[in-house]
Amino acid sequence: MIELLLLIHFCMKIGRKLKQKGYSPLKYYFLIPIVWFSVQFVVGSIVTIAYMMINQDQGEPNLILVYIPALACAFGAAVLLSKKVDRLPEASEVREGNATIWLSDDENE
Repeated sequence: MIELLLLIHFCMKIGRKLKQKGYSPLKYYFLIPIVWFSVQFVVGSIVTIAYMMINQDQGEPNLILVYIPALACAFGAAVLLSKKVDRLPEASEVREGNATIWLSDDENE
């Protein structure tokens, strides 16, 4: 349940930031849950496989050993998406010629 509250919090937070900058948040409303659950599934699978390889034939891994790393990585992915939104320029400043300048690491361009 806490996981869903975190997910809703990130969607609302990023949506507010995008609206303030003049963008439509609809794309990110779909992107955040997809990234969250995809990262959680992949990390959970990797941790489960690693646990099974380390402890051969000693039973299934404890759910908390799988869930905590998966949740931490999903949270990290959501934070990275939030940072990407922070770096977006205002929608009024974006022109056709320099629409990809926000991807640059150099802030002085």
